Amino acid sequence: MATIDCTPFHTEYRHPNFNNLVGARFERLTVVALKGKSKRGQSVWVCLCDCGKNTDAGVGSLRSGHVQSCGCLGEEARTTHGMSKTPEHEVWKAMWQRCTNPRNKNYATYKDRAPPPAWKDFAVFLADIGLRPGKGYTLERINNDGPYGPDNTTWVLANQQARNTNANRWLTHEGKTLLITDWAAALGIAPASLRERINKWGTTKALSTPKRKIKNVP
Repeated sequence: MATIDCTPFHTEYRHPNFNNLVGARFERLTVVALKGKSKRGQSVWVCLCDCGKNTDAGVGSLRSGHVQSCGCLGEEARTTHGMSKTPEHEVWKAMWQRCTNPRNKNYATYKDRAPPPAWKDFAVFLADIGLRPGKGYTLERINNDGPYGPDNTTWVLANQQARNTNANRWLTHEGKTLLITDWAAALGIAPASLRERINKWGTTKALSTPKRKIKNVP
């Protein structure tokens, strides 16, 4: 590996707000030296890729996951599965981002629902999940409280996924379990009205009182 002269930037290391990334690892990249600053004032780092090549990357690109290798990762993806930029590959990348990148806006919700390590290989993920059935399908966890994985992940239409969120609720009454939206439809009332009834009367009374009798219920 070529010797890198960082003398012009030695004062950076003494700045109280400077975050020295030397030795830090970002996917396939290990930071080895500070190179300088970009035109926007961000620090630019020299990184050693696992493949043996050096590459320069800005601190923002490293932390966001936008840069993960010297370029070999993308080349491997194109060579091994030929599906780079396909909907399946984009969904796979987005899944890993929200589960593992602390800067992702959804990280707090998904950090405990990361896929198994084997799914870091897109080919393994695709073999387990299969191709997207068609336009409008998204990736969903069958058990919304569980992690992504072969037994808990499937393709569903977006309107079906909306039903499987923490904002919805499953209610069991007389041996039948339905979403609150389906109970509301069966009773002929709006979901918001059913939630209000549940808060006021409790689940059993709310689900056993027909719409026409609402005014007669104290």
